[in-house]
Amino acid sequence: MPALSVPEAKQFMTELLAIWTETDPITRRMAITAHYHDDIVFYDPDGVFTGHAELESFSDSLQQRFPGQRFEMSGEPTAVGDAVRTYWRFGPVTGMDLAIVADEKIKTLYAFVERPKG
Repeated sequence: MPALSVPEAKQFMTELLAIWTETDPITRRMAITAHYHDDIVFYDPDGVFTGHAELESFSDSLQQRFPGQRFEMSGEPTAVGDAVRTYWRFGPVTGMDLAIVADEKIKTLYAFVERPKG
């Protein structure tokens, strides 16, 4: 897969970040299906999540812990080869997502999270 252009990467990652806080389960399931392979593996400091159902469970957990919170992208995402990276802010938490893409869907996702000190 050729690297995404900046506008394509921005749209892709904007949609990706919005999935985590989508409150409508039908809309969220459709977005997960559209953006992730069935056997997606998501690595996060809270654990390793495999498949669509585990992504949905993680999203539910995130929304319970941080009600009403939304992700904001920090700067422009970048793409190289089959990888897309974006930095983000989620309330007081910041981080970076690195997505490995195959056939226009995410195969593997890594979340690097920086929690506030103190």
